Amino acid sequence: QKLKFRNRFGQKKKNMVEPIPIAAFVVDFNSLKGNTLLWQFPENVELPFVEYKAMPSGSHTITHDFSYSFLAENQYSISCFKTIEDEEAHRRLRARSVGLVFSKPNHIHRHRDFLEKECEKQILENKEDGFERLKEYFDKLQQSSDEGLDESISVNVPEWDLDRSVVAETSHFSREYELPFMRGALESLVARLGKKVMLVWKVVMLQQRLMFLSNPPMDPMCQAVFAACAIGSHTVDAIHSQPRAFLYQNISDIPYLSTQSNFLCCVSETIFELKPNLFDAFVNLNSKIVFGDGNSKLLKLSSADKDRYKKLLKCPATINANSDREYSDEECYLKYFVELNNRIFAALAAAKERSDRRITKQDLVSVGLSPTDDVPLLEAIATVYCPELEIDDMGGCGCM
Repeated sequence: QKLKFRNRFGQKKKNMVEPIPIAAFVVDFNSLKGNTLLWQFPENVELPFVEYKAMPSGSHTITHDFSYSFLAENQYSISCFKTIEDEEAHRRLRARSVGLVFSKPNHIHRHRDFLEKECEKQILENKEDGFERLKEYFDKLQQSSDEGLDESISVNVPEWDLDRSVVAETSHFSREYELPFMRGALESLVARLGKKVMLVWKVVMLQQRLMFLSNPPMDPMCQAVFAACAIGSHTVDAIHSQPRAFLYQNISDIPYLSTQSNFLCCVSETIFELKPNLFDAFVNLNSKIVFGDGNSKLLKLSSADKDRYKKLLKCPATINANSDREYSDEECYLKYFVELNNRIFAALAAAKERSDRRITKQDLVSVGLSPTDDVPLLEAIATVYCPELEIDDMGGCGCM
């Protein structure tokens, strides 16, 4: 009798745990002191470098921005930044940023509308106290779960037979996957990078370090980080991993970043491009991808990567032709990546359950990988997530 295991790969359930509100804050620009943390609540919560994360380097050149940042473990901030001309102010400019801190980065963009209105009011009022509206909003968040109304797509999770003679998927079950970014972010990332988006996919799948360089405003690049994390996501519970979004980072974070081996972030200081020890891949202002120290040949476009990119572009037509609902291009792109990752991770999880713990050439084909180009990639993925697996010698098949 063929063995099937569905529950190990998870059942349909909500993909996220609601982020817990940790703090609220206000950052002001002082001509003598620079960026200053004007107010925070509660007062006893340490918010490392939040005054610089809420006003990214170069923000004085713009009038409006949103910044998302990783502050510390289980601390993620979202803030709205505004500037206004003031003839009486030093440099004839006033700047303020209003933000919230949560335990997770999931869906914190829900609070943009409130933060934008509150920042607008504060910069016009120009007070250094009296932040009751912000405190009241924070208190309400603590008292009730923020369920929100985020969009989701249905993705397939494969069920696999453990019998070695059967390598193909036997059936699927569906699971809801909530869109973790603002609409347009993934579509913009694909349009910007073109086929190089497949390199981003490989970096994320291999749990490596990726940086995006951008001039302010940082909001689009923060959304690019969310989108890049999403293309490495999956819904296979047997594989415990998700990309780590560090979002906006600056030079004050270099000591911490130098100790980390897995993150995605965006930066506004060009000095980061001169520190290849801090990244595995770096997307510069011209969308050119620069590779870090000692990086492997994996982070180069292969024929298989180009084929996957062609399938990505065709997937809106393919998916909508076989669906009872109309998916946007962006939803189709996300569905393509999540289901590709689900096939790979479900196959790895199934291989772990086999007595021989082997991956064959047939397995590569069945999950949509190329036995000609993708053996090094699968070996690297297996090393990261399932180092106990054996991969058959595929000599003679043209592998790298």
